[in-house]
Amino acid sequence: MIVRSRTILTRIAVGLLLVVSCLAATPWLLGQRARAARRHWKDEAIPLVASWAEDKNWRAQEIGILTNRTADKRVLAEGWLTDKTILMESGEWLVYKSHCSKERPHLVKDIFLAKGSDGKWYYSTFHFCVGMVALLGEQETQPPNLAMSG
Repeated sequence: MIVRSRTILTRIAVGLLLVVSCLAATPWLLGQRARAARRHWKDEAIPLVASWAEDKNWRAQEIGILTNRTADKRVLAEGWLTDKTILMESGEWLVYKSHCSKERPHLVKDIFLAKGSDGKWYYSTFHFCVGMVALLGEQETQPPNLAMSG
């Protein structure tokens, strides 16, 4: 009877140890998945943004959408903001890709990557929200230049 009780207690202890180990590992495993998803997003976004920044024809078309007041659904703020470009009053620009954690994939937390007409890369984890509405709320008018936009 004593041997049987020890066996049962040992099994319970091992079971509890397994449960506690799994619970302790869960945040780490979820963090690993989130880091992998974010890395994947950045690995796709960087060459895409770089190609937009280098493509003069693409940039001219994008800026034309803004300066000609084209009725394009990608225009988020008339004259200076599309879903891929921010145009400054000075003519400087940022081409960007951003992601809001409210959109799929939800594991990718808020991120903004851009390349500017000054050749610099810009990065932020600020929550711009879906459709850059936080930027629109903060920046009611066209930014004057890259130096003043940050």
